[in-house]
Amino acid sequence: MDSTVAPYACLYLRVVLAVVALWAAAAKLLHIPSFRKAVEGYELLPKWAEGTVTILIPVLELSACAALLSGKFVAGGASLLLVLLVLFTAAILINLMAGRTEIACGCFGMTQRISWFMVFRNLALTIMTTFTIIASYARHTFTQSRWLSAATVMAGLCTLGAAALINSVSSLQANMRRIGASKI
Repeated sequence: MDSTVAPYACLYLRVVLAVVALWAAAAKLLHIPSFRKAVEGYELLPKWAEGTVTILIPVLELSACAALLSGKFVAGGASLLLVLLVLFTAAILINLMAGRTEIACGCFGMTQRISWFMVFRNLALTIMTTFTIIASYARHTFTQSRWLSAATVMAGLCTLGAAALINSVSSLQANMRRIGASKI
């Protein structure tokens, strides 16, 4: 990547991710009762935590958005967004693997049902977020070879992470069948 293009590519990623986080947070805050039902629908949290999580998630998304746009806290904002994306993807995967596709995603629109598309969308956002983190920690502009090295390492880490997540979900599903549980 040309040294004059790299800073603009990083800025572009930051803005895109900030807009995604803002859009997601706004959709949740504008439809809090629907989002609460979506959180409850995943059946992954104790009842007492559902209300707190319903408010906490959009607040964290807004915090990530502000940090990404600030220019000073890019790594922190991108890291927060990365953690949220991993948690969202895990929740979707757990329910998809359990055959529970009727759940409202709670993502950008409260009517969307969870699907494999959302897993792949989140994977793409995770890759963008990770590149933003890598770029924010760089003390100097990435050269083409450094971008290629970062991309190779990132692809390897994403592959390992996806394999570990799928393995964990498969093990969970197998254990649930073994003990006769019908729901997560």
